[in-house]
Amino acid sequence: MTKEKFYITTAIDYVNSKPHIGHAYEKALADAVARWHRLKSEDVFFLGGTDDNAQKNAQAARDAKMNVKDFVDKNAAYFLELAKKLNISFDLFYRTTEKKHVDFSQWMFKKIFDNGDIYKAVYEGHYCIGCEEYKVEKDLVSGNCPDHGKKPEWRKEENYFFRMSKYQKQIVELVSRKGFIVPEERRNEILQRLKEDGLKDLCVSRKGFDWGIKTPIDPEQTIYVWVDALANYVSALDYPDGKLYKKYWPPDAHVIGKGINWFHTVIWPSLLLSAGIPLPKSVYVHGYLTVDGKKMSKSIGNVVDPIEISEKYGVDQLRYFLLREIPFTSDGDFSEKALIARINGELVSDLGNLVYRSLTLVEKFQGKFEGVDELSKYLDLKAAEKAIENFEVNNYIEEVWKLIRHTNKYINEKEPWKLTGTDLGNVLYNLLEAIRIISILVSPIMPETAEKINKQLDVKCGSLKDCKFGKFLGKPKKGKYLFEKIDIEKIIEKEFTWLEVERDKRIEEDSILIQFNGIKVQSRNMELERLKKDLVKKLDLDSIQNSKHIEEYRSLIGSKDYGDGVSVDNLIKIVRENKRLPSINTVADSYNLVSLKYGIVMGTYDRGKISGKVHLKIADGSEHFIPIGSKQPVEIKRGEYVYTDSKNEVITRIASKQSDISKVGPQARCILMCVQGNKKISHKELEKIALEAAEMVVKFCGSKYKIL
Repeated sequence: MTKEKFYITTAIDYVNSKPHIGHAYEKALADAVARWHRLKSEDVFFLGGTDDNAQKNAQAARDAKMNVKDFVDKNAAYFLELAKKLNISFDLFYRTTEKKHVDFSQWMFKKIFDNGDIYKAVYEGHYCIGCEEYKVEKDLVSGNCPDHGKKPEWRKEENYFFRMSKYQKQIVELVSRKGFIVPEERRNEILQRLKEDGLKDLCVSRKGFDWGIKTPIDPEQTIYVWVDALANYVSALDYPDGKLYKKYWPPDAHVIGKGINWFHTVIWPSLLLSAGIPLPKSVYVHGYLTVDGKKMSKSIGNVVDPIEISEKYGVDQLRYFLLREIPFTSDGDFSEKALIARINGELVSDLGNLVYRSLTLVEKFQGKFEGVDELSKYLDLKAAEKAIENFEVNNYIEEVWKLIRHTNKYINEKEPWKLTGTDLGNVLYNLLEAIRIISILVSPIMPETAEKINKQLDVKCGSLKDCKFGKFLGKPKKGKYLFEKIDIEKIIEKEFTWLEVERDKRIEEDSILIQFNGIKVQSRNMELERLKKDLVKKLDLDSIQNSKHIEEYRSLIGSKDYGDGVSVDNLIKIVRENKRLPSINTVADSYNLVSLKYGIVMGTYDRGKISGKVHLKIADGSEHFIPIGSKQPVEIKRGEYVYTDSKNEVITRIASKQSDISKVGPQARCILMCVQGNKKISHKELEKIALEAAEMVVKFCGSKYKIL
């Protein structure tokens, strides 16, 4: 009997930087569905990979002063590492620099050209390198790309165009078909755009690029990256005569993010129609991820590395959280606080506790595991199947968890530790069968955990048809804990060792560094607000501003020509204008209180954003610095006094602005405080002020601290 096939793909990723948590979510989502279809004994082919040919990759390579091929090879390896680390069960990890992909992309371009659907014309417009597409004026926000926040380039070129408008009717019919775009909201967005803008012809080549795939009809032109990227879904299967193509095409599921919906549901089918290749069955479109409620951004330093998180908390723990916490149909949020809550509250307390309790009871039992099914009624397998096949994996997990919760409740109600003989055998039979079935059902979500459960049960991993009572044939072993409860204090202690500091002895100006571990940053504290208000009322700001040590700060940075002024001078100016100290967060507000009181320059920085050692040094001009409140780097001049980390990232300019990257936000758990003196302040006096500031931070933010 021939198995039913299931071909599923994830989007291929740009390799202009390392993967982030959003990449991990998409891969885990598609992997769970692929594993589910394997549980159904279907013939699954799961494809993923990297988009190597994008212009943004070449730009990133130039910025890194690297050869483009070496750069994309290096970054593509990170995406492959992520797939392996998270146990993503790709049948093929594919790259668009592979020869067979290059050959197919050129073949498809020529096929469309021969079909009369490609012509040459002049085009001008706003081109966003980040999106790799032209933007119309109405899409821009204050002249910038709405997704990347940057002003697109204005380009005027003679390029080749695809007669996409020719396929308006077929595309509207396709998109209108129920089930082609899931969820419904994403389908409606595309239909609305088709209705408002219609289908216009598409520029499918670029002139003057060294990186990318050359068109087969003009060696001066490069195939538009989206035409080449989308073609990977076919070229990977060795179209047209390859066994994989004949066996698996068309795709049953393209899994993508909402930002590339138009490319996959309009441009891609249009190209396939012209090339005479059958269309995909469905496109499943997930939302975006924020981090602690904010959009991920390198400039604010909140991009989450999924490999680091998986090493910190566990691979299955991360997979579970992403698939449990984030609804497929909308945007989701990642936070370590929520991750820990899921681990402790559901994996440890529910699933882990169930397996350990049950197998501990089994260990001393000498009879037979026989009885009457009392638990299968709590599993709605049809509801679970419907959820996961609609990519609503969070709802699938909820169906499985209903059985887990009822089985734990069953233990409490039956009190098996009080039973003996056949009564005990019946309860243990129900527990073992429930756990065996749970193991099968959690395997798409947490494959390593399922394997651990199976080993303790002494059974092989079953398939979906084995999810019924009466199949247990194992010899259970002593119960072991599946998950370790997360103690956040221990994690902070383990993760944040005390920083090493190296100081250039040529710098005479004094400064004191204090590290705080286990900090809790809050938006505000009412007692702190009262202290701030009282201080401003009684301070003589003129006296502070005219003090000798503030004059010395001005002299120090004036000779270095920073252009940003003395930070404590700026703080005094804000207080004069507003008649109060600013409210930033409890960390900043605590040290600002002491900074204003004594007229001393202070700053705090997120320890988690600082790499390696801290260096107080005289700049040589090679340092990288993005000032707080900015998104763009500025020049650091030779001779400036700066604190940097081991990656040569400036943490702060002495007496002036600090880095935007390492600023302290609500997610910070460990911070570094720098209390900066000068020749007019004794070390003893500076240390006394630093300790007062440290105690203020501890009072309102908790933590332990140490002078480095």
